[in-house]
Amino acid sequence: YDNFIKHIFNLPFKVINNRSTGEIITRISELNNIKELFIELFISCFLDIFFIIGSLVVLFLINKYLCLFLVVLVIIYSLVIIITHTHLYKRAKQNINYQTAINAHVTESIDMLISVKNLNKTNSVLSNLEEHITNYLYDTFSLKNFLNSLEIIQDYILEIGLFCLNTYGFILIFKYKITMVDLMTFNTILYYFIEPIKKVILLLTKYNFLRASFNKIAEFIDLEEEKIVENEFFTNGDITFENVCYSYNNYFNIIDNFNLHIKAREKIMLKGKSGSGKSTICQMLNQTLKPMSGKIIIDNKNIADYNIYTL
Repeated sequence: YDNFIKHIFNLPFKVINNRSTGEIITRISELNNIKELFIELFISCFLDIFFIIGSLVVLFLINKYLCLFLVVLVIIYSLVIIITHTHLYKRAKQNINYQTAINAHVTESIDMLISVKNLNKTNSVLSNLEEHITNYLYDTFSLKNFLNSLEIIQDYILEIGLFCLNTYGFILIFKYKITMVDLMTFNTILYYFIEPIKKVILLLTKYNFLRASFNKIAEFIDLEEEKIVENEFFTNGDITFENVCYSYNNYFNIIDNFNLHIKAREKIMLKGKSGSGKSTICQMLNQTLKPMSGKIIIDNKNIADYNIYTL
């Protein structure tokens, strides 16, 4: 958890600037969810597999033919989740994206609350938020229906299978291969085999959400951290902007072929209307933003050659 947060802080600003605050907060909060779900998966799987193996051995000792029939039934039962595994992962990933969109919108709207009120955009912001929430609720409802449908199909397969199993058991009784007591004992122990199987299959569904969340976090983990050189030497001097260009949308250059020379210790004032690029120039000077073209030179050295920590 701590290492992930440190990793976020050590990422280049350009990378962080392309991610919404809500998305980063969502990824951090998902770390706790992943930890809890992983513990649940580990403990549940360990206990359930123990019961499955133990009860299967006892069932085999009672009658190997009924046990073989049961194994085939479980394979058919499990195929429903295995076949829909890929689709379920996509649905889980999509649901997480909708949830992230809500968190991002709420976080950014709160950060810009003063501007929203001053510009009288409250209704517009709330309308967009309502749209995000509607999409999330609809997707969640649709996902729940899909999971319920899978559960109904599985229950149907299980009930039909158990009916056939008991029918086959009665046939074996009539052929004097097992007794009624054997069949009753088989059905009693069968509970300790079927219930853990159901839990393990349910964990496969949770695994898809765990996998989708982890892949989202992995997108941040795979990003290369910024290399920081703490003892790099920096010298003040003349500042020169040479044909510097910058665009926020790759279509319109807010800074276009900008040239400026500032002598050492000279004080200047940037003047212009709002949105003309004053703050952008200052952010490029300390490498918070990097020019799309051109150079910024301090004391005859391109600031691109400096580490951001030094600047």
